[in-house]
Order: sequence, then C-alpha cells, then structure tokens
Amino acid sequence: MAGIKWTKKEINLLLDKYEIFGKKQLKELFPNRSWDAIKLRANKEGLTFYNGTHPYVQANLSALLEDDPKAYYWMGFLAADGYFSKKRLCLCLSTKDKMHLIKFCQFISCPNHKSVKNGYDVKVQDQNIIPKIREKFDLKERKTYNPPDISWITGDLFLSFMIGFIDGDGCIGYQSGGRKDVQLRIKIHGSWKNTLQEMSNKIHESLEIEARPVRINNQGYALLTLARQSTLRHLKSKLTELELPALERKWDKIE
Repeated sequence: MAGIKWTKKEINLLLDKYEIFGKKQLKELFPNRSWDAIKLRANKEGLTFYNGTHPYVQANLSALLEDDPKAYYWMGFLAADGYFSKKRLCLCLSTKDKMHLIKFCQFISCPNHKSVKNGYDVKVQDQNIIPKIREKFDLKERKTYNPPDISWITGDLFLSFMIGFIDGDGCIGYQSGGRKDVQLRIKIHGSWKNTLQEMSNKIHESLEIEARPVRINNQGYALLTLARQSTLRHLKSKLTELELPALERKWDKIE
C-alpha cells in the first residue's frame, strides 16, 4: 500500500497501539503496510516506539479534574504542550524546562520521569480518568487541528488555564526597536483562531478593555498579541495571587 493514504480508522488504531505494541504486533495489526511506512506515519503523529516495553507509569491524574487554579493551570499547559490518547497522557519538555516537568510530576504524584533526546518526558496511563479529563476539557487526540471549547471556563479558573497555555505555547519578549516594554504572543495553527479570540475576549472583559481581533498571518497561523502593559501585569499578578507554578523565565520579563 505504498503511497496510499492512511484512513482515519488506521490512524486511530496507530495512535492507540504504537507506543505499547512491539514490532511484530504492529506488523500483524497493519498487514498491508510495510514497517517503514508504519514508522513514518507514527513519526508524523508524534509517536515514539518503545520496542514492546511498556513506558507508562501510574499517577494520580484525578488531581487534574479538581476545580482548582493549579489544576486548571496544568490543563492549560497540557492543552498546549501535552498529548492525550484514549487512555494515555504524554508530556515531553526540553532540558531547560526539566524542573517544570518535575513540578508537574509532583502535582500528579508521579514517581518518575524519563530522560529522552534533548529533554525529559513523562507518560501516564489511566483508562478511567483520562477519558473524564478529555471530556471535561473537550480535548481531542489531534488537538492541533481540533481546538477545545473553553467558553465554559470563567473567572480565576480561566485565567489559570490561560496562563498555563501561555507557558506551553506563548512567548513573552521585548518589543522591537530597542523598547523595554514586553509583549506576549501566541502563534498556533489557524484552526485555533476562535479559541484564541475567546481567550483574548475574556482577559480583556475582566479589565473592561476592548479586545483586538486575532488575525491569521501570511503562513496561515492564528496570532494573538498582547502588548498592553496593564494586561500583562494583571496576568502576572494573578499567577502570583493564585500561586501558580508558572515558568519564571517567561514571566520575569514583566515588571
């Protein structure tokens, strides 16, 4: 079947089995696909092969279901940087953010994490809790192209979720032209435009400021920019007030 497009059913099966099945089992699962074709598709989906060795550990994922600012912070971070399958959660961060991964492991009472190329990761399996997390936060397996509905999240829980999302997918840096003012930018797949607009609307509504529209850039990415210093200071004051485990290397730029 070289060159033949993978079906949705095949992709879902690959997402569910690739990281826990061995080579022999996977070849039996896809008898009409070569091993190279299976690996190529898995790589495209961001999957890692473990040669049949089960890499997942148990943890207290029910902590992520609590209506608590810290739980919503981590769910925002996972919505940006994590991966959810039907019963597994994976999070991989670069070496510079090793301590942030450890903080997450501590939050979910996970006993260990693993060193991988250029970083660290943790993989947890829970066939009971993960479906509940995905349902509550409307998370799909291919969330890059299928953003969640976050319209129901309000107040401090929303701000916690947004701060977590910023830590995962946002960038806080100095504005051009030698200015000392900073700006916050989130650039993500164009399918997230409405979700980013929802975020912008809610943060600006809380400050009684009109939100600017999220735009699609020339490369097809949705782009949210927050440059008003009062907005950024408000977000930083909230992460301090709610004692969120935010990434200091980003937020320290906001005075």
